[in-house]
Amino acid sequence: MYLLDTNRPDNDPVDRWITGQVYGGKPDTRIAQEMLLGIGSVKALQVLGINPKVYHLNEGHAAFALLEVARQEIERTENVQVSRLRQLKLLSKTAAFLSPIPPFPLVTIPSPPTT
Repeated sequence: MYLLDTNRPDNDPVDRWITGQVYGGKPDTRIAQEMLLGIGSVKALQVLGINPKVYHLNEGHAAFALLEVARQEIERTENVQVSRLRQLKLLSKTAAFLSPIPPFPLVTIPSPPTT
């Protein structure tokens, strides 16, 4: 597991807040976090020498990963068409959308009888 953290002294102070709170804040915070997770994870894996054939996305939180993979492929192949990206399967990576689980019934455990 690799964790991405922006609260580093070598980052611009404006960017250090992005990973300060997960799933909270304003929409611009959420978009910044999703960009970091998606684009940052693709780039981090590349730096580590890991080139996945499949990206598993948990809901839409890392959707920018697919855009980054597509952007890099367009750059590498000199503006390849979207139809070609589909052929290369770059726009059809694995995505998992979790279904909400219905709430479990609340069970009350009776206290033992007092004597």
